[in-house]
Amino acid sequence: MKLAEEAIEMALKNANMKLTDIQIAFCSNSFQNFSTVGVKVFESLGRTGISVIDVDAACAAGVVSLKLAQLAVDSGKYDVALAFGVEKMPRGFMDPRVLYSEWQAYMGLSQNPMYWAMNAMRHMYDYGTTIEQIAKVSVKNHANGVLNPYAMYRKPMTIEEVLNSPLVCDPIRLYDLFAK
Repeated sequence: MKLAEEAIEMALKNANMKLTDIQIAFCSNSFQNFSTVGVKVFESLGRTGISVIDVDAACAAGVVSLKLAQLAVDSGKYDVALAFGVEKMPRGFMDPRVLYSEWQAYMGLSQNPMYWAMNAMRHMYDYGTTIEQIAKVSVKNHANGVLNPYAMYRKPMTIEEVLNSPLVCDPIRLYDLFAK
C-alpha cells in the first residue's frame, strides 16, 4: 500500500493538486489478499469521503481503471478522477493455483505464456505479423523502462537479444516476458 501512497502523492504534486481535489478514484489490483484495497490506501492518505472503487481485471486491471476514470469524467459527473494501481508482483510466473482449477494445472493449461503464444500465432496468421515485430514490442517496452526511474525493468534490450533468448512457448521468448 505504501507503493500506491507514494505514487498518488507524487502524481498530485506533479499536477499541483491536493488529495481533496480528487472526486472519485479507481484502484486496480488483482492479488492483494484483502478487499477494499483502494479505500485502505485513501485511509492512510487521509479520508476525503469520495467513492474509491476496486477494480480486479487481472492483467487488464490498470487499463480498466484508467478507462473507468475517463468515463467518469466524460460523463460530466466528475471533473477529477484518479486511476491508480497497487501490486507488487514477484519476478517470474504466477502460481497457477491463484487463477486456475487444479485439473487445469495438471493438464498444463495454467501457464499464461501458452495463451499469449496462441494469440500471437493467431495474430501472425491473420495479419502476417513477424517474430521480429513481436520482439520490437519488448524492445520498445524496455526502452520506456529505461526512462522510468520507477520501472521494474530498466535495462535496454536489442531485437537480437530478444530473438536469441530462450523459447518459452512458440513464438514467445523469455525476453518478450522478462528482462535479463
